[in-house]
Amino acid sequence: MRDATRVASGDAALWADILAANATALAPLLTELRADLATAAEALSQLSTAATDPAATAEALADLTALLQRGVEGRARITPPYNDPASRPHTMLSVALGDHDRPLSRLLDDVDEARLELDDVDLAGLAPHRPDRRGAGTAADSVGLKVAPGVARPLTEALRDRGWAVR
Repeated sequence: MRDATRVASGDAALWADILAANATALAPLLTELRADLATAAEALSQLSTAATDPAATAEALADLTALLQRGVEGRARITPPYNDPASRPHTMLSVALGDHDRPLSRLLDDVDEARLELDDVDLAGLAPHRPDRRGAGTAADSVGLKVAPGVARPLTEALRDRGWAVR
């Protein structure tokens, strides 16, 4: 449960920005997830009350198994970066967020405007949220950007041109 809910311990404003930027893609997925959760809840409810009814137990287990199998199949369709993460090199750029207003949102917009492929974002360098920060970064805040080696130099230059401190 801790691993599955790790994001919940993050900065709510930051994740609101990330979700808002991806609302068009996420809304239908969350609608489907809501239906799947309802199916799981109903099956578990049946299992908790149907201990004496073998047919109801079998039906609930079949519903859960089908739902979990769809999850296995869906997960298998997600291709890891470069088809094998261990086989392709990458470069990690560290970008200092500074005191910008809504820094991560602005950084991701600038990466998007550079039209260069970003493989992953590492948020481990962000300081814990403090209520008085209002989404602004501190000098200590940084974000890691994982990119292919050929993308590192042009992305570094593009971000520096937009005022970011990149290492």
